[in-house]
Amino acid sequence: MGHRKLCVGLMLLITGCRYSEEKADNVPPNTFAAPKSIRLQTKNKYTVNAVTGDSISPVKNEKGKLIQTGIAVPANMTISDTGFLHPPVTIPAEWTLADTLRTNISVIRGRPDTILLNEKALLQFPGRMDTSTYVQLDINKDTVVTGVLVPAESEVVPCIRPVLKKMLPMSISANTRYCMKQLNTYHGLSSSTIFHVMEDNRGNLWFSTIDGLICYDGQYSQTYRKKQGLLADMVFYTFQDSRGNIWIDYGRLGLTCYDGKNFIHYKSKKAAVGGLGGNAGFAEDSKGNIWFKSLVDGITRFDGKNFTHYTRKQGLLSNHVRGMLVDSKDRLWLGSRKGITVLDGKSVLHLTKNNGLNNDVVSCFTEDRQGNIWIGTDSGLAVYNGKNLVRITKVNGLCGNLVGDVKQDKEGNIWISTYENGASRFDGNTFTSFGTSEGLADIFLHNVLPGRKGGCWFVSGKGVSYFNDTYLTRMVDLPGYSERGPNNILIQKGGEIISGDRMDGLYKTQGNMLYNLTDRDSISKGSISPLLMDQKGGLWYSIRRSDKPFNSGLACFDGTSIRFYRTRTGQINDFVRSVMENRQGKFWAATSKGIVLLDENRMQWITESNGLSSNQVFRVLETRDGTRWIGSFAGLTKYDGKTFTHFTEFEGLPGRKVYGMAEDNEGGLWVSTDNGIVFIRGQETLVFTEEHGLPGRKTYQIAGMDANKNIWFSSGSEIGRIPANYAEQLKITVQCNCLGCALLKGMVCHYLFPF
Repeated sequence: MGHRKLCVGLMLLITGCRYSEEKADNVPPNTFAAPKSIRLQTKNKYTVNAVTGDSISPVKNEKGKLIQTGIAVPANMTISDTGFLHPPVTIPAEWTLADTLRTNISVIRGRPDTILLNEKALLQFPGRMDTSTYVQLDINKDTVVTGVLVPAESEVVPCIRPVLKKMLPMSISANTRYCMKQLNTYHGLSSSTIFHVMEDNRGNLWFSTIDGLICYDGQYSQTYRKKQGLLADMVFYTFQDSRGNIWIDYGRLGLTCYDGKNFIHYKSKKAAVGGLGGNAGFAEDSKGNIWFKSLVDGITRFDGKNFTHYTRKQGLLSNHVRGMLVDSKDRLWLGSRKGITVLDGKSVLHLTKNNGLNNDVVSCFTEDRQGNIWIGTDSGLAVYNGKNLVRITKVNGLCGNLVGDVKQDKEGNIWISTYENGASRFDGNTFTSFGTSEGLADIFLHNVLPGRKGGCWFVSGKGVSYFNDTYLTRMVDLPGYSERGPNNILIQKGGEIISGDRMDGLYKTQGNMLYNLTDRDSISKGSISPLLMDQKGGLWYSIRRSDKPFNSGLACFDGTSIRFYRTRTGQINDFVRSVMENRQGKFWAATSKGIVLLDENRMQWITESNGLSSNQVFRVLETRDGTRWIGSFAGLTKYDGKTFTHFTEFEGLPGRKVYGMAEDNEGGLWVSTDNGIVFIRGQETLVFTEEHGLPGRKTYQIAGMDANKNIWFSSGSEIGRIPANYAEQLKITVQCNCLGCALLKGMVCHYLFPF
């Protein structure tokens, strides 16, 4: 009794505390619910479905015989049955162009303009410039002293902590190409009008909105307003410096430095900042100086004690500064409506349209890992490497020319958001465009933010959109797929997508080109399911013809001809569902009448007579350890060469029917059922359903693994992708300093945490 009370007390202490999550560095934010963890039981079996809670029906084969599950049953391979209807026939065939598809991915078009620049010729030296006519006035029309130190005037206001608010889970955009997530006032934000998003060093997101500054950790939010100590409810930008302080820009009202406890307000008229427009309101140099911009008053440097104001008098092309960057050489890049000013402390460089810049209106900058400066203008992108200026526009594949923000992600991709037509991702060779059809809430974007641990955030006047293709991804309307009544997909190593049609045969998608497999006898027409790309490059697929049942069967296309195997009876319900090639180069075909072993032209059947739980077999898989796994209408079967072991809901599977399987890069087994997808390693399983990111159906078909070790699956007209090592990424160590966790010191818990 005492032990029970202690355990209850510990649980209360643990569940009542506000713990901190330590996530692996490569774990992207997970915006879905955590998958359900279920332990496979072979002795103490489940009496109800562990996922749905439904009752479990007994497992019987086609003859009504009760099947034992969870235990090894000897395989009876003395029974031999061979033969299809006829030996295979060979028919010439080829891929022919069928259509050009709408796609959001395009190889860079044309040859971007390249302008040779002489940087020395662009230099301007303040000492040689005529500044006698320059006068700068502040918001009160008073003259502002520029170029000299001005003592900072500040006010310290204690922060009144805002209420911690539990947010509704982010919702999935409906009927879009990608499974993007949305966050707005419906989910609990104070406003959907968001000007800027910043990620702090703890992974929290800070949204600058028309109604407060929101700190969001993926589940909870806190909204800071005037009553918490801010200067105003409307916030335009935030920035975190190297000391961890959060800098807040309200426009011309001033700015605030938040140290986690107090707000330090700088309201001096000589520290006038402000106005929405462009991007990057703050920057920090190597000496720790904070620089901030203004749309009307130039720029200001803050050294911790003093302000120094810089305007046209100090060499700026314009006082209306829109974008700002401190590069790796400690140079300050400033974008305006009159071009670019670059300051290095000794000289000033001017770059305008007259020198080759796309447009004089410059809103943003970023520096990539190679030291190139990416420049966002009102006429597209410019990339400067110190010698050349390369101009990239819509003509070359950019989604829009009104560039509002540009950033580089951890994979090296460049993300570009626009004020007119969504966003683009550029990998150095191809552009991927994102608009409302792809899942964005709005195409008029204010800011783009690649997450430090993956994914990308977009903010606009309609809230927040989040995209992550390293997470479990649903892709609707994949080119050449959903438009054509799909049966199944096959992903080739080169990235081509092979899709089967319910009426018209077999298709291959390469970029935005769609090809159809054709032959003189139309043997490749009908309801087609692509099944396997073998070790020699042969494409195996199944054929069902209701009008010509004797043309139903199994086919292999080797690049020039089709080798066709008719089914054993020629009946429409007697068809091949999948093909597996083992390490010896022999083929196992899963059919509606059992499994067929193909070796050259010799064939042998494995059926219920040999110990299968069902002749309705969907998939056969050989894992690295040589084990064969069989998916059928009667569950999952493990075959070790001597015995069969059958697994169903009694052992913990979410569904009875097993449609597909794939082994991941770490040896985990992914199994698709009629009630979700389950990941199996040893005795532990993770179950994924619609609430965990799958399409809104219960039936899923795993298509296999691509060259990058991603697991692909299909469901009706939708396609999904599970990234490599995804199950491992979900493990998160939770640490807490509360009393309950202190008493449990030394114990490490692994949680599947939804963010």
